[in-house]
Amino acid sequence: SDYHYPGPAYGVASYPKPASVLIALKGVLGEDVFTEAWTTFMDRWAYKHPTPYDMFNTFEDVSGKDLDWFWRSWYFETWTLDQSVAGFEQSGSEATITIEDFGNVVMPVDLTITFEDGNSMSTRVGVEDWMRGKRMTSTTIEAPSTITKIEIDADHYYPDTNRQNNIWMK
Repeated sequence: SDYHYPGPAYGVASYPKPASVLIALKGVLGEDVFTEAWTTFMDRWAYKHPTPYDMFNTFEDVSGKDLDWFWRSWYFETWTLDQSVAGFEQSGSEATITIEDFGNVVMPVDLTITFEDGNSMSTRVGVEDWMRGKRMTSTTIEAPSTITKIEIDADHYYPDTNRQNNIWMK
């Protein structure tokens, strides 16, 4: 279509959003798989006229993952991502972390948990609960010492609209 939205929307959708989405995809797949998929896409489609579906299919083929939830959220909708640390409870060597999703974009939750002894760990909460329409989900982890900090997407791969609610600190 030759229709373009008035104002700055076309420019945003054409330039910064695709770049942000590719960085988010790298966060979902990991650097090595993303690089392999990107290189494969370039090799398969060099000097041709690929459609978005050609890119989608290549990334799914190389990664071995069904990424329909990702493509829909980022390429076919104008939804936003806003995940939040909604709470946590620690009892002995076990902790339950609750995440709330204020946006509509389906994305995994990459958590970095820091402990009182200075050690940290990372864990990923999958997209399954978000795909079922849930707005909150919890994950339980082993906590060798008292938790002092919980952060969503510490590496800043995902374009979260409100990073202030991504961190809980003691």
